[in-house]
Formats: sequence, C-alpha cells, structure tokens
Amino acid sequence: MEISNVTVWLNMRRKYILGGCIGFLVFLLLFSINLSSGEFSLIEPAGRSPLTQELRPATNLYYWNNRKVKTVNYSYWPRALETKYLAWKSWHGRFNNERISLELAFVFAALLNRTLVLPPVYDYFNLKEFMYEKFFEIDDMRKAISVVTFDDFAAQEGITADYGNIASKATVLHWPEFPNAESIFVYPEIPNKEKEPGEWAKMEKFARKRRMGKLRDIKTDPAMVNDRIIYFPDHQLLAHFYAYIYIRDPQLDRYMKRLVRDHLHIRDDIYDTANVILEAMPKKFYAIHFRRGDFQYQDQRHLTGQTILNNLKPFFPVGSTIYLATDETDKAILQKDFLQYFGDYKIITYGDFEHLVSKYIQPHWVGIIEQIICSRGESFVGTKLSTYSGYITRIRGYSPDIVDKAIYFTDTKYPDGYKDENLFSKNWPRWGDYWLEHGLWAREFQESWEIDG
Repeated sequence: MEISNVTVWLNMRRKYILGGCIGFLVFLLLFSINLSSGEFSLIEPAGRSPLTQELRPATNLYYWNNRKVKTVNYSYWPRALETKYLAWKSWHGRFNNERISLELAFVFAALLNRTLVLPPVYDYFNLKEFMYEKFFEIDDMRKAISVVTFDDFAAQEGITADYGNIASKATVLHWPEFPNAESIFVYPEIPNKEKEPGEWAKMEKFARKRRMGKLRDIKTDPAMVNDRIIYFPDHQLLAHFYAYIYIRDPQLDRYMKRLVRDHLHIRDDIYDTANVILEAMPKKFYAIHFRRGDFQYQDQRHLTGQTILNNLKPFFPVGSTIYLATDETDKAILQKDFLQYFGDYKIITYGDFEHLVSKYIQPHWVGIIEQIICSRGESFVGTKLSTYSGYITRIRGYSPDIVDKAIYFTDTKYPDGYKDENLFSKNWPRWGDYWLEHGLWAREFQESWEIDG
C-alpha cells in the first residue's frame, strides 16, 4: 500500500472513531434528559415464557378488541402532563383482591391525570414474588394512562424498599372509612344540595343514602390535586371503582369504565394458554366455582354438592357437561362432598387437561386460566362473597358473544331466590342492602359492563 493511501485510510478511521464518540455522547445526553423529565422505560414483565409464542392468539377471547364502541378518542381526556404520581401499597391478599386495588388506583390516576406507580414485588399467602407486570398487559395500560414501575420510581425519587420512607416523600392518605362502604368519591365535586337538588338526588341514589356520611371531592381535594406524590397505604383500596367513584358526567363515567375494560386486562399469553384447554373441551358446557380452602366465610366454604345440586337442579340439564373450578385439592374429600351427587352430569376439571398446557404454565396462572374457562360457559354459578367468582361474571359481561350474563350463586335456590331485591336489585344502582353490609367488593354488578349505550 502506498504512503498516500495509508494516510487517507488513517484519516477516514479517525473520522469514523470521532463520529462514533460524538454519537455516543449525544445518546447519553438524550438519555439523561429523558430521565430528568420523568419518562421511564417499561421493564419487561418477569417470567414471560417464550414457549407461549408458539400458541395461536386467542383473538376470539380478547374482549377488549371486540367492541363496537372503542375508547380511541384520547383527546376527550388529557394524559398526565406534569410529573405527579399516585402510588399505593398492595392489598396483600389473593389475586383478585389485588386486581380490584389495581383497577381503583388506575381510575384515580386517570381522573387526576397522574402517573400510576405499580407497587413493588412482594410475597403473601401463596403469591410468591407477586408483580402486576406478570399478569396484566402493562403496555396496553400505557395506551390509556402513564404508568411506571416501582423500581424506576424508587430510583428517581429516592424511595426505599417497600415504601419504607414514603411518609417523608409523599402525602399519605389514611381513609379508614373508604374500604368499609362508609364513603363515596365524587367527580368533579359534590353538588350543592340547595342549588342542584336534581344532581344531589342522583348522587344520593348512587350512594344508597347509607354512604352519604363521608363525601369526598376528587377534583377539589387539595392533597389529591396539588401534592406531587400521593400514596395509599395498605388496606385502603379494596372497592370496585365503579361503585365507589360517582362521576356526575355520564359520558365520562362510561369512558372511564371503557378504559378499564379495554386497557386493564389479563395478559394475552394467559388467554392463549386457556384457549388450548377450551378447544379441547365440549363446545357447550356449564361452569361452577366451588370455593373451599381457607375461605373465611364458613357458610359458603362448607356447602356440599348435595346442597348445591338441590339449589340448582332445575338450572342444569341432565346429562350436561359441567366444568368445576375449585381449590379443594383432596380428591377423596372432593368426591365425598361434591362429585358423588353429580352422577347425572359429566364433571370435568383442570386436571383433565393439565397435560395440554403444562409446558406453558407460569406460577399462579392456573387460577386465572380457570376463570377464563368459566367465563366461556353457557351459564356460570359462583361462590357468594368470592372476588374470584365476581371477576368471572365481569369477564362474561365484557364478552359480546356470551348470552347469559346473569349472576348465580351456589347457595341460592333457583329460580325463587333470585327475586330477592336485596341480592339482585333490578334498579340502578344494583347494589342492594346485603352487599352494602358485606362489602361491595363481594360481587360484580352490571354497571361495570353495560357501558356502550
């Protein structure tokens, strides 16, 4: 190689190296700007199995994509423009209690135009290393509101593990009356009883008068509106968002309910796995959730198959297939307390199909998969006071191809028991006195899914 060519080659190398260094410095500068502006990248959900990628997408089950009315007009409601946060501590209960907490925090964040902070990982009951990211489509949530993981938030704000120093960083909201059905939240503000008697009457009807002692404005509460970080400690958020937040504008009320329906849902790959079982099952089946285990409501936990069948014999056609979802793991007890009474029916369970999906299953998926299966039955009979049964009825309500969206319970005589207005009110709002006494979280109501009118 001639000397002149070597010189040219060296000059070109210097330019490439210099250009690369400048590009790298620009990248670092932009990255630091993003961090300082409060924008965060989503950590990929831990435990996502690459094996589920081979499954056919269960698009027929994706109710959030099967609507005639979609929440696509995001200009109707502004996204968070300021770096304000809403954080909360997990309820530290079973999965569906955690889901209820997430939904309520999600709607609060949407109404307040705040960034939602997902709680840190925790262990409780049988939930080991629980993270919302493992079960919900966070990317879809982010299409509706701003969402950040706890790790990113903690690094940005100097928060210690499990919110150890949160009191020095945020406004802590202690509202003991909130989860006990003693209060409601009103958006944007509480109407004036004298000047707006009609609006007051609507709010009073929503609250069933019993919850009128504690009324809170969402839009005018100084802490909720002005403070940069607000934080709900544990055992604060256990209530259905649509039963505790009274939104005076019907259009906005439906909009928020659609946000939850279309953007806060179980991950696609869990639905895809459930669909493997559904495709192997009879096309027509009924479903029962038979709650046992450590269920705190003794009268429900100790129901036997004999009592359930006596209550529901006119309901199930003889010879029909019934999918049984239960947490009773002792087969001998299950046979004695339930199966022996259902000899005229074909009972199937998750165990009959486990071999089809065992390689896809991640920790804590089985219970969710059974909820999805039960949501596809001709009809569903649940356990009263169970949030697990409750969410099955909500999914059925969301699903446009499910005809029977009614709510049935294992302890209620069919059909006469369903005429009780305290349990099955036909008038808005449909939470009767029984549910106000036991907690509105204890079942789902049609108000959550009748939202496309």
